[in-house]
Amino acid sequence: MNIALSYDWSPAEFRRAALAVDHRSRLAQWVVAVACILLAGRVFQQVMDGVDSAANGGGFLFWLFLSVGLALILTLTVRSRRSVQAQAVRLCVPTRAVLTDADIKIERTNWRGDVSWTSVRRIRQTREFFLLYVGKKRAIPIPKRAFAPAQLAEFTAFIDARALAKG
Repeated sequence: MNIALSYDWSPAEFRRAALAVDHRSRLAQWVVAVACILLAGRVFQQVMDGVDSAANGGGFLFWLFLSVGLALILTLTVRSRRSVQAQAVRLCVPTRAVLTDADIKIERTNWRGDVSWTSVRRIRQTREFFLLYVGKKRAIPIPKRAFAPAQLAEFTAFIDARALAKG
C-alpha cells in the first residue's frame, strides 16, 4: 500500500474530528454532569419538603452537586471549544499524508511526523473520518474525503486485514 493524500482542514471540520476522538470520555462527563444536576434538584426538593434540613447538610450537598455539574458543563462546552480553536490555528493548514504498509507519514507546513502501524492501537471510522488511535485519547484523524474511491477501498481492506477497524 502506498496512498498519498492531500487535504486542508476547515475549523468546523477539525472541531468535529477533535470531538470524535474523545467521544467516550465526553459522553461519560455529560452523564456525570447531568446526574449531579439531578441530584442537586433532589436534595433541594428534600430540603424544601422538610425531609432533610439545611442544618443536616442538605444545603451543602445541594451546592456541591450543583457546582460540580455546572463546572463539568462549562468544561465540556466553553473550555473544550476554546481548546479546539487554539489547536485549529496550528492544524488547519495544508496537510499531506502518506500511508504505506510500514507507517503513516504526516506533513504540514509547520510540522512533520511518522507513526509506525505497530503504534496504532485501533482505528475507528466515523461517517467523515478515520481516527487512528495511537493512545487511549490520542488519535490521528484523517478525513475520508481526502481518499479517492480506489484508495478508500485499498485502505479499508488494509485495516480490515489487520483487524484494527472498530465502528
